[in-house]
Amino acid sequence: MGRPLAKRFFGNLNTNDSGQTKDTLVQSNSVGIGGQGIASINWSNLGLFRGNDATNSPLVGLDLPAPTLPDGVQATWTVTFEVASVSTGSGKAGLSVGDTYTYAAGGSPVITVATISGTNATFTTTAGSGVAYGSLPTDTTGVLITKTGTHSGPATFNTDINFRVKNAVITDPGSGYTGVETFTVTTYSMTTGSAPAGTLVLTTDDGTPYDPEAFPAITPYAYTVANNQIADIVKQKGFNGYYVRTAEGNAICYLQAATPTAVGQMTINATDSAGGTYWVTKLTAHKATLVPNTGTQFTANTAVQWTLSAPTVDETVKLDNA
Repeated sequence: MGRPLAKRFFGNLNTNDSGQTKDTLVQSNSVGIGGQGIASINWSNLGLFRGNDATNSPLVGLDLPAPTLPDGVQATWTVTFEVASVSTGSGKAGLSVGDTYTYAAGGSPVITVATISGTNATFTTTAGSGVAYGSLPTDTTGVLITKTGTHSGPATFNTDINFRVKNAVITDPGSGYTGVETFTVTTYSMTTGSAPAGTLVLTTDDGTPYDPEAFPAITPYAYTVANNQIADIVKQKGFNGYYVRTAEGNAICYLQAATPTAVGQMTINATDSAGGTYWVTKLTAHKATLVPNTGTQFTANTAVQWTLSAPTVDETVKLDNA
């Protein structure tokens, strides 16, 4: 009959949530999940924007996405912004090259007069301590910078101040992310300039269950309440039955060779080396019994060695996992 699946392939005993282990998960009856966490953001654009509204933040949507897998843990982060550039349409009266100014609401950068040869002065900046997202100024169009040092320039000068991302720190990578998630930041309607943009970089499996990177878990689809949804296996019930959890709820479901359309049905998808797919109708520790969907390498009811990595032609299939 074959041996049952090892529990390490069930997402509920894996976690990317900091501080949880196999023992604490079991003792507390808490739930982990397969998939990955968010390790960092690969920024394609740090942004260059300034606000022009009394109350609304210049950015909209600066939130990490929710995890795809059920019971995944929301990743968290802190984002800090810095002054990227300062410009003015207020001329150059009283300014000299080398005069220094600062802007307290921008993390107190050093703003230095670079030229006064044109109609307006130009400035260079050296970023200060930065500003947390929640403290980002809502209006930096036509604001005053304040003199520092002992030069003879005016005490304040009217400028436009543009911000960009200084750094983003993932404080909890979360769990249950599969790589399909995205996040989009836009500018508020009164904002001038471009919003930050980037892609999520996920943590990588190192093959060790229960650690912060998580071991990959098999990801079925199941109909537990009212819809067919991605699921997490909590417990095996024989070789084709499982107690599973979806975002809608829990149920005992049984493998079938068709898309689930009623409560109690589930599927596990397998893929061959050519990209052909199969329904798994029985699963043991080493073999998956297959019914072809689009695949042609294996005939119906063939028991095939399975893997969670790249399949080998005519020898193995890869089970969907995250």
